[in-house]
Amino acid sequence: MTDSESKLYELIECIDNFLLLSFLIICLLYTPYVYAKQNNLDNGKYTVAIYDFKGVPEAGLFIKDTISKDLNRINKFKIKHDFKKNKKKTANDSISYIIKGEINQESKDVYNVNYQLVDFINKITIDNVSFSGSKAEISNIAHLISDRIFRKITGEKGIFSTKIASVLYKMGIFELVISDYNYKNHQVALRSKEPIISLSWSPEGSRIAYSSFETGKPVIYIHNIATGERKVISDDYSGASSSPAWSPDGLKIAATMTKNRLPQIYIVDLNSKNIDPFISSYSSDTEPVFTKDGKHIIFNSDRSGTYQIYKSDINASKTNRITFNGEYNSSPKISSDSSKLLYIKKKDNKFQIACLNMLSNTETILTNGDNDCSPCFSPNNNEIIYISNKNDCRTIETISLIDGSNNKIYNDADSSIIEISWGPFIE
Repeated sequence: MTDSESKLYELIECIDNFLLLSFLIICLLYTPYVYAKQNNLDNGKYTVAIYDFKGVPEAGLFIKDTISKDLNRINKFKIKHDFKKNKKKTANDSISYIIKGEINQESKDVYNVNYQLVDFINKITIDNVSFSGSKAEISNIAHLISDRIFRKITGEKGIFSTKIASVLYKMGIFELVISDYNYKNHQVALRSKEPIISLSWSPEGSRIAYSSFETGKPVIYIHNIATGERKVISDDYSGASSSPAWSPDGLKIAATMTKNRLPQIYIVDLNSKNIDPFISSYSSDTEPVFTKDGKHIIFNSDRSGTYQIYKSDINASKTNRITFNGEYNSSPKISSDSSKLLYIKKKDNKFQIACLNMLSNTETILTNGDNDCSPCFSPNNNEIIYISNKNDCRTIETISLIDGSNNKIYNDADSSIIEISWGPFIE
């Protein structure tokens, strides 16, 4: 073997050894990643242990319980409360994430809450945040923590900090109520002896538009949730106004108005206060809703002889009928990705909630009550909320559009539920 051949052989051997070493290093680094991926899901669910929040026992237990209920509700998590760090792990006891925290009372009504989310497999902290708030805000803080956990683990936005608006009728009084996503923690925003209808959340979630009869006719108000300030946007003419719907940019509201006695759709510019007709017809056009891109409006009309749902571009130059199945379809609500349409359908002399897949044009009847109403999507479009009416008993219920599961979240014999609306994600 010549010197040059010997040197070439040594070079090749060095390269082989380097490649082998590199392969071993990659395997060592990649194995925990594979292990983590395999163990992140247990029967399709993320396995999470929640430790007690140290510090103030009562508040800590409340936060732990709230987070547990939040995560369990989505059906993507397997929660463990009795997991111990020094416990001998088995395949059935595998934990992917640990949630822990501490709550301290800084002053008479100021609490500081610190939480940590630990990737137990890779032994790293992936979230560590502190919140401060009053005792009344502990519930909101717990939901915020749930949202962060959900986002960090799944990569998706959580709905736990979103709000629900509803109208309840109690002892001759109508109440506009703001509650958490699970219909807990009720806050009354308005009381009136006259009806409140047509709830519509602004895109950023700080305001609600609705129609109130307190002046003797239905008039549209915009209500600031935080301050309670209200502004009238539609009382400068003699007609009635209802069914407000916000444009995606929050600068306009489409509404049903009877300026010329016949219900028609008008667009209100919130800056200039101009009110312009959206579409002119000899029919009753009502209940408008903007698509997410703001380029179309979906609405209800009897132009075919029965109430059906239509879609028109924002310039009203082209209008198409959407629903054809059944003699009555109304109250449209479009999902944020414009792939699904909710509406009330008359079937066998009963009013039930239907969902139309806009891509496949297939219709699914979601409810079987006598007079179900007020359907709307959750902000992530994975479930709907509505008012169920069976045997004259009205309840608030949700339906998962993922697995079809049903959940009754409110039933109060002392009040009548008039309307409900699920608010948007709050950034």
